[in-house]
Amino acid sequence: MLEAIVIDIDGTFLNSREEVPLENIRAVQEALGLGKIVVFASGRMHVSIDNLVKKALGRTFPIIAYNGGLVTVNGNTCHIKSLERDAAAGITASVLKKGLYIQAYVDDELIVPADCDEARAYAEHSGVGFRVEKDLVDFLKHNDTMKLLVIDNHDVLARLKTFLEKDFNGIEAFKSFTNYLDIVPKGTNKGEALVLLSKVMGFDLAATAAFGDNDNDVPLFRACGYAVAMGNATPAAKFAADSIAPEADEAGLARSLRCLLNSFD
Repeated sequence: MLEAIVIDIDGTFLNSREEVPLENIRAVQEALGLGKIVVFASGRMHVSIDNLVKKALGRTFPIIAYNGGLVTVNGNTCHIKSLERDAAAGITASVLKKGLYIQAYVDDELIVPADCDEARAYAEHSGVGFRVEKDLVDFLKHNDTMKLLVIDNHDVLARLKTFLEKDFNGIEAFKSFTNYLDIVPKGTNKGEALVLLSKVMGFDLAATAAFGDNDNDVPLFRACGYAVAMGNATPAAKFAADSIAPEADEAGLARSLRCLLNSFD
């Protein structure tokens, strides 16, 4: 018996045009109609996830945001974890010194060092506004940061990941999107957050299926009973999955979810 379904946002619930296919909406509604618990899990900000799923499905869902740094049920926070202030400020100073773009998330608000192309593009992608803090390093010394995000190309981010994890304790860095490097507190991931959420809500992880497409979905896949990688997923996500769905542009979530609903029940 399938009890719960966990769905990633970008590249899974959304297609490459950042639209929610109607088939995905209908499939999720069918799952809800069968009494399944539906959770959305993403590296996105909580407000971004909540706004998106409310618009698509007309209601609030349990949410794993910031790659596991924040977990809510019915809008109520049941888990929150922030970076150490000195680490957040030090990482930001180091990244800015390298001439790279970095942004921070404080109190579910997007904080950027300047009004620039990267900030505007990200804000549009996530459906949120942003606030400029010109002295971002000093600001982070005095505020709790949920996550830092560096935006650049694959090679730059790969080198930066190695540098950050070597020079800063208590953090993890991983890609959540093609050109995004997420920096979160060590031990923070979607899988750990799902374990916590399952205890809060009382569902069985062995009877839980997860859908995702990126490296940050691997811990989620390992935590649940059945894992589905999208056809557009990264090699690491596909390797960790139990099955491969069609691509997000083919409404792969809907097609695979319906098959699971029929086969599990």
